[in-house]
Amino acid sequence: MNDITPDPVNPAYIGDFNRILKSMSARLKIQGTRPSSSEIGNQIAIRTVLLNVSSARREVTAIRAICRRFVEEGVWPEGVFEQPPITEVSREDIARLLEFVTLPVSELIEMGTWLISDITARLTQTGYPGSQEDLAQSLSGVYPNRSREASPDRQKHVPITESDLSRIDFPMMDQPHEDGVSSLATGRANVLALTRIFLRVVWLTGMRPTEVFDCVLMCGDPKREYTHAQIGLIRTNPEKAAMSGLLIPQEALDGAELIGHVRAVIDARTATRIDPVLMIRNAKTRNGNPNLVRAFRAQVLTGVPDEDLRLISLAARLHGIPLTEARKRDLISMITKHVRTTAERELADRTVQINLYALRHDFATRARRVMPMHKVAALMGHTSRGSTQGYGKTRTRQSRSGSGSGGWVPGCDETVARRLQAAFGTDTTRSAPEQGPEETAPAPE
Repeated sequence: MNDITPDPVNPAYIGDFNRILKSMSARLKIQGTRPSSSEIGNQIAIRTVLLNVSSARREVTAIRAICRRFVEEGVWPEGVFEQPPITEVSREDIARLLEFVTLPVSELIEMGTWLISDITARLTQTGYPGSQEDLAQSLSGVYPNRSREASPDRQKHVPITESDLSRIDFPMMDQPHEDGVSSLATGRANVLALTRIFLRVVWLTGMRPTEVFDCVLMCGDPKREYTHAQIGLIRTNPEKAAMSGLLIPQEALDGAELIGHVRAVIDARTATRIDPVLMIRNAKTRNGNPNLVRAFRAQVLTGVPDEDLRLISLAARLHGIPLTEARKRDLISMITKHVRTTAERELADRTVQINLYALRHDFATRARRVMPMHKVAALMGHTSRGSTQGYGKTRTRQSRSGSGSGGWVPGCDETVARRLQAAFGTDTTRSAPEQGPEETAPAPE
């Protein structure tokens, strides 16, 4: 009798396997088809069409590992979502699936392409709404941030300017920003108004799109008499100050509902002389430096123009609206589509596609021109120099004078930045500044 406990399956493989099952269930719901063991293989093939090659190979590797364990043990590894069809399959079914995923990825892509074409044609005939691109994403469960696109050449990338943002925003100007928040609260989202908020706020703060739903705007409390020590803590360690109650959320300011949140925030800044702090819940908390990982990061909104503060204030109110993770993903997908298609039309001369994540990269470019790498990392929620260097225009360097062009950039949490500086070692980023884009908007008044 063999009583040796098998080694646990890599949790990442289980996550990939569950993701495939989830996307398969969504596809079968669209098709009105019953789950079966053969549909798992179909889903794998369909996903390879939209994933980049490395991601497709990783998912195939995950399927092999999970299926091999089931064939050997007769039970699914702990953590696998046991739902139809896997609750009804036999070892023979999974052995056939295991044989299927030994095919080269190129053959899986060919099969997936045919499946998407066939399913799309049948659904289109029944009046299914949406473009073929949208339908392919819905069938595969793969959306723009994981799609098969050529990696842009960051060396040639021209950062997005204020003028570029205005040109993208102009066709949507008949949709008031406030409608993005108020409509979402009623369950009938004004996606164009939300797009206008995300477009500007992601560019201003470098937040990951999903983090916009979970940020909080913190302010000084006009009712409170702050000591010099407390003011010093707020300036040097805003995250700790926010968590300890020295700062309060904009919703808690007196009269916020009556006079408007942004007016209350501006009044609080004037009364306390304390800059608002944007607290961002980090969407990514797993990386190679666990000792530096934190749940939140702080951005100090020193010198932010009032109109930009208004948009950040609106974005920070989204965290109070109950939304499922699936709903957030759907909204981000729709917003990304609006940004991409509008940019393609209004900025036809650009060779690099613009989407929400491109705005985060452009934030990194602006920040790297005015501050050292460890401070940029603190603003972006990174814990390694390599992660930060992977963002923005390649070979971007900080100006010797500490100044740069391209618009306003928030301040970082100095305490966190010092920890990162110690972890990064000697900072070698202080060299001549890189030239900015030819078209640069004037600094905000």
